[in-house]
Amino acid sequence: MQIIEVETEIFKKEKAGSLSDHEIENLTTLKIQLHEGDCNLIIKMIATDLMTDLYSIINKHWYNRLYLIALTNSLNYSSENKNFEVFSRYPLEVFQRNDTRNLMDLGLFPNSFLFCRLKA
Repeated sequence: MQIIEVETEIFKKEKAGSLSDHEIENLTTLKIQLHEGDCNLIIKMIATDLMTDLYSIINKHWYNRLYLIALTNSLNYSSENKNFEVFSRYPLEVFQRNDTRNLMDLGLFPNSFLFCRLKA
């Protein structure tokens, strides 16, 4: 299984050792298993970041991968329709793309394991 650390702004600051105390206290690590389970993304964010931010990060960094998966499975995928979803299994919850709650309010702080799948 491939594990990829997505270079978010907070990831870059952590790597450079320049996180503030507030950022250290509110750092969250999200592990996201992509469709088919052959790749995990490690995404570092701050607890006050929004679900919409997470969707943007996944779309920005993994559009090509999701597009290839869609082609393989005869699904339609484009950057315009953005037909993937992020969800947790326990408890089962699909997080909506337009959800403006932050990661802490969604129970995803300090760390969470999520899944990303294409919608048919």
